[in-house]
Amino acid sequence: MKILFACAAVLLCLLLAPEQTQAKGKVVCYYTNWSGYRQGLGKFKPGDIDPTLCTHILYAFTLVENNKLKIHDDWLDVQTGYFNQVIDMKKVNPSVKVMVAIGGWNNGGGPFSIMAKTANSRRQFIDSVLAFLKQYKFDGLDLDWEYPGLRGGDPNTDKQNFNLLIQELQAAFRKFGNQQGIEKPLLSAAVGPAPNTANIAYDRRVVCSGNAVKDLDFVNLMQYDIHGAWDRSQTGFAAPLYSAPGESTPQNVIAATTKDWIDGGCARDKLILGIPMYGRGWKSSGTSVPSTANGGSNQGKYTLLAGMLSYYEICEKLSTGWQQSYSSEAAQAIAYGEGQLVTYDNERSVKAKVDYLKSQRLGGAMIWSLDFDDFTGQFCNRGKYPLLSTINKEMGRTLPTPQTTLPPTTLPPGCTQWWCPGSTKPTTTRRTTRPPRSTTMSPGSTQKPSRCRPVCKSSTRNKFLANPCDPAKYYVCDRGNLWEGTCEFVPSNRPETLLACVAVLLCLLLAPEQTQAKEKVVCYYTNWSGYRQGLAKFKPKDIDPTLCTHILYSFTLVRDNKLTIHDDWLDVQTGYFNQVIDMKKLIPSVKVMVAIGGWNNGGTPFSVMVKTANSRRQFIDSVLEFLKQYKFDGLDLDWEYPGLRGGDPDADKQNLNLLVQELQAAFKQFGDQQE
Repeated sequence: MKILFACAAVLLCLLLAPEQTQAKGKVVCYYTNWSGYRQGLGKFKPGDIDPTLCTHILYAFTLVENNKLKIHDDWLDVQTGYFNQVIDMKKVNPSVKVMVAIGGWNNGGGPFSIMAKTANSRRQFIDSVLAFLKQYKFDGLDLDWEYPGLRGGDPNTDKQNFNLLIQELQAAFRKFGNQQGIEKPLLSAAVGPAPNTANIAYDRRVVCSGNAVKDLDFVNLMQYDIHGAWDRSQTGFAAPLYSAPGESTPQNVIAATTKDWIDGGCARDKLILGIPMYGRGWKSSGTSVPSTANGGSNQGKYTLLAGMLSYYEICEKLSTGWQQSYSSEAAQAIAYGEGQLVTYDNERSVKAKVDYLKSQRLGGAMIWSLDFDDFTGQFCNRGKYPLLSTINKEMGRTLPTPQTTLPPTTLPPGCTQWWCPGSTKPTTTRRTTRPPRSTTMSPGSTQKPSRCRPVCKSSTRNKFLANPCDPAKYYVCDRGNLWEGTCEFVPSNRPETLLACVAVLLCLLLAPEQTQAKEKVVCYYTNWSGYRQGLAKFKPKDIDPTLCTHILYSFTLVRDNKLTIHDDWLDVQTGYFNQVIDMKKLIPSVKVMVAIGGWNNGGTPFSVMVKTANSRRQFIDSVLEFLKQYKFDGLDLDWEYPGLRGGDPDADKQNLNLLVQELQAAFKQFGDQQE
């Protein structure tokens, strides 16, 4: 009788208090490996994770490439041991699940679309996932396909193929779990919740209907970036819970998209509400939303991203005189000062969102991302992780007691912070394209001045100096660095004291046959080398344009059939484009071109772009617009490779021929028009 009574009591709890039982749901935390490249107090390593604050940690990102899961940053993930260090969080909190996320914005839709197209290609992908999970001991996979049917995908087949991929992954995961004697690996997805994306990309009756066998274990709703610097002329709320007065896209606010997914057939407990740990910003003198704007706000001190600030960077702004307000209608905070305005989530808005998800009996909250909260506790005066801690508190979670303390994050033996012996990994930050090509430069200022080497002061910039010992040579002094140059032709009667820059001009003007007789010296310049540290840091000013006939700026990308700037912060905002172009002021004969593609851009975006005359025309128009705006002398196609790495082996070769011919014709017309 007592046992019967106890069982009845449990059933009553479940039936009569659904909100309370659902309140203690998932707290899904994205961890971004590239945050380990940041500097100072912004540097975020695996040891900075507090695994008691998360039920699930999602390691971002691996990539889809050639129908397989591919490690994106082998140096960090494997050689430096970030995979293992994040997995070790289970030693601190044995109940936490550590999953790996695949895809992301930069991976695009094309590689997923090709992978999901046939049963064989899906099988190839699933086999690579199982091998990865077995090797690195992750608890599951998060599919971050952005987005089925869009951004290089197939709008006619991707939605159904995504359904098939999920079902086949779940079947393979159940079998794998049984074979390995472990729990079935988890399967989740990060999805674009807005109707204009969701209606094309997802069959919500299938992917999150509540079928425990066939659909996703949970769905991470990316309910942020509703507005941002792309809305150049008007500010907006980055992640509004409700539609406030003046909201231009009320269908995209959190309450609306959540309802849309539930009405579309999703089980409530499958849905994880997304909360950003950052804000979106504009240049604006306004103090409310909406207000007039003029592009994105300045980059953050630590995140170095224009148009956005991490929560801790916003706290730092508030401590230096910025003002703040709060919109109850949107459930978002506003910070403003120094001609800028940022909308973001603070503890008050996070509480409102958790209250909402509890009222809707959703499965929990997701954050993007751990490194954007005040993880050091040194900025907001609320302790470590104030936003994430608020989520846990408001969800009623009792935090698990840490089982052990992990040692501080360490590097492999013989490694420094930026290099390991034998490592082929280039020292970069957030994004990586390919290993840098070698760059030859003449000796710098480490040699002491002598009778033949003039003094080069740190205050001197780009000044030509004569070589007193050899009239056929000259020096360029720039900020203490002394470069040596050689002129192929010097008049025999040139006085020893003749200005070196005059000698250079005479070389170019009086001996064109000799200067043109030499073959090309093509020098690739890699923008990401500007992220290195110490003596390895390479900036545009370190280029010696006298040593190259052509400088190729690497890389821009092919994305959505257009030329896309890869690193807006370095290329445009920091001015690297202009600084490399300015080499022509030093050596007017040098040609400065832009390279597009590279290893990480892969073959798929090119293959999709060249497939039709319309898509090639779209690409060519974007190239011409880019050349006109930034004054580059031409384009270097770095498609790696037609017919391979996600390309079409039957059509790419011929389509590359057509692209080259159409580019040349457009370039000729463009040159005539611009003259």
